Amino acid sequence: MNILKKHRILLLGAVIGFVLFWVLQYAPTLSGENAEATRHAISRTEAEQAAVNFVREKLGLSPETELRAFAVYSAEKEAFGYLYKEGLIQEAVDTLQTALPLELYRVEVKEAESGTVHLIDMNPYTGKAAEWQLSGDQVRAPLSTAELERIGRDMTESMVASGASVRLTGADTESGEVRYTVEHEALSGAYATVTVRADSSETHSVTVEWFVPETYTALAERQDYWSSLLGTVGLGLSAALQLAAIIYVLTQLKQVRFSRGSFMALVFAVFYCAININMYPGIKGTLLGILNGEAYTPASGDSTGLIAGLISALLVTNTVTLFMAIGTYFSAVAGDRLTAGAKWPAWPSWINGEFGRHLASSVWKGYLFAFVMLGFQSIIYLGAESGFRTWYSIDAMTSANNMLFPYLMPLLAWCAAISEEAVYRLFAIPALKKIVRFTFPAILLSSMIWALGHVQYPVYPFYTRFVEVTLIGLAFAYIFLKHGFLTAVYAHAVVDIIWMGISITSSTPSVGSWTAFALYLATPAAIALAVRSLHRRRLRHA
Repeated sequence: MNILKKHRILLLGAVIGFVLFWVLQYAPTLSGENAEATRHAISRTEAEQAAVNFVREKLGLSPETELRAFAVYSAEKEAFGYLYKEGLIQEAVDTLQTALPLELYRVEVKEAESGTVHLIDMNPYTGKAAEWQLSGDQVRAPLSTAELERIGRDMTESMVASGASVRLTGADTESGEVRYTVEHEALSGAYATVTVRADSSETHSVTVEWFVPETYTALAERQDYWSSLLGTVGLGLSAALQLAAIIYVLTQLKQVRFSRGSFMALVFAVFYCAININMYPGIKGTLLGILNGEAYTPASGDSTGLIAGLISALLVTNTVTLFMAIGTYFSAVAGDRLTAGAKWPAWPSWINGEFGRHLASSVWKGYLFAFVMLGFQSIIYLGAESGFRTWYSIDAMTSANNMLFPYLMPLLAWCAAISEEAVYRLFAIPALKKIVRFTFPAILLSSMIWALGHVQYPVYPFYTRFVEVTLIGLAFAYIFLKHGFLTAVYAHAVVDIIWMGISITSSTPSVGSWTAFALYLATPAAIALAVRSLHRRRLRHA
């Protein structure tokens, strides 16, 4: 309670921040007004079982036939972004989610004995098959043009929402394919084509392709080009900072404390490598090129190339992670040395008698600052939407829906908090201050470098996140300079835990997801209390 009395203004700021965050961000998500946080009726693993059941029923396979399934979450990134920009995304999602959804679980169902692969796209909102391609069923008894068109129209009209117009755009009786274009006032110039392949015995495939105006496609490509370029520059500057930390440590071998940051770097490496492995569905979807709504081409019988690609991708990502862990470690060691004797609060070590008290104070202030930061972010988002006319799309690769175990996602919060606070605050601010001589320019430069690493998110215009994260960086710098490194780490971790917790609970709300969210949110306090208890015990036995 002493900390609450001592920091009344901070407590008031946390309350205001919480209210702003609730009103501007979380309440719209809970009420379903946020199209980016749509609730799915099924999870990725449930989609796999539903696809198996569909194939078994469609082909009349016996229960003894072994079927193996693997699902990847996919989203119509371009169509979603266009509709968001046009201010129609909520109406479009509400209208289309039971018919032509902008999100899908793309499931590969393989017959174990024959190796035959069937591709089933499950609607996450209804749990039913939205599209499918059944392999091995070739068109045997071609239909007449009139009959083919009738079957195609009936199938298309059964899929689309009321008020949509269905127009025939092509038919080929030899291949058994017929194509219809679907338009709706909720799509504002975007449209979808439904291609049906059928013969007199069966409808073998139903596939959907989305199209948006070329002007938007060109705009999105320009935005993605600049975000990719700036993101690459940001990665280069971040790597340069970490290399500078290594060089500085090598020049200060007798003065630095090599124990500093070692545990944090280890936690970062273990958690991040676990997240990389957990992202296996997203990595597979990337290699197959199906994350952003592209056509899912049936895999050949030889999957050696895909397996090699998956292994290579995991090896590369984990190798990069280990280099990042090394950079984080040296940034912590160098930052500890650079801040020794500085005016801002120290980062006490375990042997310091004040360590336990400082840690406990840091975690409670971290929680309070987290809510201040969430409110601050909400104001920034509001300003960006009105000032920059910001629009969003869906990044299927980083979605919790593309994780083997979505509940592990908040582990990434600790990775971000540890690494980014060590590199961009603990090391970069004092290091850059030695170059530019003044504190604020050093803070601004470090925040801008940090922000460049966040511009590749599907938030448009591309400079939106640069401005947002730079401002947030200034706020984290204040926390670091006034209240210490550990307070900044805890505040950062709690903010990210809340955002990631919202991600896993809004998509597939359940007792399990809410329990996981609560446990992750309580973890910072639990860690601090446990460590402080151990530290007190050590002092008593010293």
